[in-house]
Amino acid sequence: MRRSGWSALALAILAPLSNRSFGQDSEEGIRLLSPPDGASFGVCSCYDPPVFRWETSTAFKAVEVQFSTNDFVKLLARLRVKPELGMAAVKPSTWRKILLLHRVRGGILQWKVVGTKADKTRIPSGVFSLELEEPEPAANAAIEIPEAGASPQIAWETRCNQTFKVWFGSDRNFTRKKAVAAAVKNPLIETRKRISLKASTWAAIGKLAGAGDAGVCWCVESLDALRRTTRTRVLRFVPPPALKIESYNVGFFSIRKPKGWEVFTAGYCSTFAFLIQDPSRPLRRMFYFGQIGPVYTDQSKKDFDAWYTSQGYLEIPYVDAPVVSPATAENFFAHWPEVAAMKAAEAFMPRFPHIEGLEIISVAPQPGYLPLPGADSSLVRGIFAEGGATGEGQFFGTMVPLPFSDLAQAYIVFGVTAPKEEFPMLLPTLVACLESFTLTDAYINWCFVQQHQIWEGVAEIGRTLSEASDIIYDAWAQRSAADDILAQKRSDAMLGFDRVYDPDTGTVYKVPAGWYEDVYEPIRDTMDMNGLRLAPGDDPYYWTSAPLGSFDEIR
Repeated sequence: MRRSGWSALALAILAPLSNRSFGQDSEEGIRLLSPPDGASFGVCSCYDPPVFRWETSTAFKAVEVQFSTNDFVKLLARLRVKPELGMAAVKPSTWRKILLLHRVRGGILQWKVVGTKADKTRIPSGVFSLELEEPEPAANAAIEIPEAGASPQIAWETRCNQTFKVWFGSDRNFTRKKAVAAAVKNPLIETRKRISLKASTWAAIGKLAGAGDAGVCWCVESLDALRRTTRTRVLRFVPPPALKIESYNVGFFSIRKPKGWEVFTAGYCSTFAFLIQDPSRPLRRMFYFGQIGPVYTDQSKKDFDAWYTSQGYLEIPYVDAPVVSPATAENFFAHWPEVAAMKAAEAFMPRFPHIEGLEIISVAPQPGYLPLPGADSSLVRGIFAEGGATGEGQFFGTMVPLPFSDLAQAYIVFGVTAPKEEFPMLLPTLVACLESFTLTDAYINWCFVQQHQIWEGVAEIGRTLSEASDIIYDAWAQRSAADDILAQKRSDAMLGFDRVYDPDTGTVYKVPAGWYEDVYEPIRDTMDMNGLRLAPGDDPYYWTSAPLGSFDEIR
């Protein structure tokens, strides 16, 4: 339960009043039991009101529970109950009226019980205080696109609010805006609300986006049972491109892909590979490689092979391969840019994805798909930089040491990438496309004849990537806020930015790296905006939403 500074102060001031005795220790006294003195109640209690209880040894002709906000200088509400009950069960409608004695932000209520004897003598109890909590905005609001072609969804925790408006705007002032309404009947049951957006609504929201990565600002406005309004902090997202999905079929394999994206293939059977990429934004892509390598697992072996080829002996095509030690899937992806730079990689597929400067954010070990000794499979999330922009990706692979060779081979390697700001939105569509990949039975059977030993382990993946690509989406859905924050920090560092925020408005700004300490701090007192602070490292709000402000706005 939250308790604001002013309400805590009020409780401290009223504490002596709460303990004031009105014959409570006499034979005729009334002793209050519950709710206990100082108990807090939020708007959720409107749906499950408290029961007021007391005890007395005196026979009363009438009993009433009284409520006030000023030590009963003025009586604001009363409940008449049967004197023999020793309790008062409050109806939800009555409890709302009592809570509304503090109409806006919450505050302190006092209550006592007054018994009237047959001779009309009135005996009051002591006074207990209750705190009405401040209204609380909805929480953990998120925009989700479950799968390709499905309606975008918005979800949030209701926090005992009853009706909602989700506002979308062209900027944080919502100069141009659109709203979507929602409601719940009982927030105690519907603790999380989810709504689907119509295609026309989603298209209209997309039109609010500014140029580049300006995105769309949005927030959730809530109204609780006491008619109090709150809003979440303003967030920002970049709408995904409107992708049309089409079928791509070349006879021996087929896949569904975004219309206009280019398809590159290489190899056959166990070495078969494809890359599907948006020619206008190459960071949007998905790929599959049945086999990549070999790479070294020992530096001395690599050194020997380099000397051997330098002497004019037999050419070794993988002599420029990196050393991946230990031979794990995580290490393989950590060396991916070096693998992509190999002459053999370019010869195999001229558009081999480079994923430059890949930095690993998280690793999730996975069950292996190959029944081979030493096989290690993992799902990896990473951030990388290409062409002046940062991208994000999820990658799966299996690493297998080759016996008695100081070499290792990667099998069943696939992944999806997109510009970082688009990745959460594009991921479901790209995963759905991967799931649709299928090889014909005739091709699979031919490969069994050609490469029985290797193909036997790869064939099930060759039939469909559905099961394997589900790993990517499931891992994304279960990712942690800490990983999201780390990913954004790495992305900002790659682009040379820090994040600062204005405590008065909550607005987040991207600034050049080092600007805050080297430029702003020395002249802070001369700035109109002299309260800026570096974004705290553990609050998702400052890192998981695109910055709301422009560096040019800082005065």
